Amino acid sequence: MRVGRTIKSLSLFTGGFGTAILLWTAFHHLKLSPVSFSRPEATTSAILPNGTEITLRGAMIRKTEPFTLRLFSPHALITVKNFKSNFQIRLQNIFPQSEIKYPNEQKIIVATGSQANLTIEAGGTYRIISPPKESFKFVALGDVECKTEEEIAQMKTVLLSLVGRTESNFVVLLGDIVRNNEKMLEKVADSLAELPFPVYTLVGNHDYNSFAPDAFCRHLAPMNYHFAFSDALFIFFNNADEFLPSFLPSLEMEKTVSLLENCSAKAILFFCHKPLDDPRPNSDHAMNRPSAAAYLKRKILDANVDVVLSGHIRVWSVKKEKNTLFITTGKGLKDDAQIALVEVKSDGNVTVEPVFVWEMK
Repeated sequence: MRVGRTIKSLSLFTGGFGTAILLWTAFHHLKLSPVSFSRPEATTSAILPNGTEITLRGAMIRKTEPFTLRLFSPHALITVKNFKSNFQIRLQNIFPQSEIKYPNEQKIIVATGSQANLTIEAGGTYRIISPPKESFKFVALGDVECKTEEEIAQMKTVLLSLVGRTESNFVVLLGDIVRNNEKMLEKVADSLAELPFPVYTLVGNHDYNSFAPDAFCRHLAPMNYHFAFSDALFIFFNNADEFLPSFLPSLEMEKTVSLLENCSAKAILFFCHKPLDDPRPNSDHAMNRPSAAAYLKRKILDANVDVVLSGHIRVWSVKKEKNTLFITTGKGLKDDAQIALVEVKSDGNVTVEPVFVWEMK
């Protein structure tokens, strides 16, 4: 009897384990939309040990020792309440020549580089305002996937070269900046802070490490964000960590759709790590859950978005539908990699041309 019960228990365990594997396999291969029950968020407020309260817009708290803010927008607000005593803030990822205005404009300082020190001397709102530009250029590339400090140094050298060669104002990294490594994300953020121009970052599926899913938000930027710059709207949409089926409501997608439907900017630029469609024939490595991707694409086309820039797929691809350019640039720093040089002109016209990562001799 005891042997029979043991065999029966073993059979039940084996059957249940097998069923669990089958269910996980099916779930793992579902095409799912960019929604999750709880997503990590960047830290945009804090209460200091002495009781001083800080609230941020367009910036996030990256470190507390020394107190360091990283901007993810050309403009930012720092609101200080319950002020107790003077303290220093280190600002990273700002536009050179940005004005830093103290409350009531009692003092205005001009940043000479992409980093600056700000002394908080009173309560109120401190404003960081980038210099106005009638037209501007930036370079966008995806999937650099830094795995070592040597590769981070190489990325930094390449970005300096690209910005210098193209006379760009800033850089956009389209996700998969590292390869599932939280420590590398921190080192990347430290390295990017040393560049003399801003770098705006988009989360990729390899940046969203399941063991430390908040690492990207702690070091680089929120999962979803947007900003306006010189009458152009920039939307950074997270479709890298996709969990729940698309029939469930997606607050993040609806917020994005609302931005598109109510935009009056001269130009709209949209960034998502995974392309909405795979540009390669007979391949499906794009945004998961085709119904969600089709819905978002329809809204993008209706809003006359100028360009959608993605990475994820190791190709250079350009496709135009209606008035929108769909560009994939996900070859990282490979020998034949091309990146997107984007120019936004004063009338809102947007042009994109490919540029080789490495100078061709």
